[in-house]
Amino acid sequence: MVRVLDGSGALLTPCTKERAQEEVRYGNAFWVNERTIRLRFSAMSKKKYRETVLRRDSGRCVWCGAPATTMDHIIPESKGGRFHPKNLMCACLACNQERKNMDIPEFLAHCEATGQTVRRKHILALYREAVRFQYHGENSNERNR
Repeated sequence: MVRVLDGSGALLTPCTKERAQEEVRYGNAFWVNERTIRLRFSAMSKKKYRETVLRRDSGRCVWCGAPATTMDHIIPESKGGRFHPKNLMCACLACNQERKNMDIPEFLAHCEATGQTVRRKHILALYREAVRFQYHGENSNERNR
């Protein structure tokens, strides 16, 4: 088992070595020593992330406009997506569950094929930013200036 510290250094529930390696690979944690990882966030930063995303998306599901009840990973966790405002968007539970692990362009096409009105420009802008963040780092916009 591997010890887990949150971003503020508080001890959390231990995890398996495989899970620890996964968190490090996804950029959510770093190794403190061979038996301990430290997460890059604290419970407070998760709350702030949610508040940031709710404010940015006006508290509405980006897909159908209903009140947002969940945070949806733009790049799914199963595909390496991180828990960060640049990789999160507001979604209602129904849209989040319907999307599952579909990529954004695939689910966007699905919604439009069923006649659902979506905020296409907003969704694609979020998707592009998430891809830049995921594959080029947190300050990708600054490098392109």
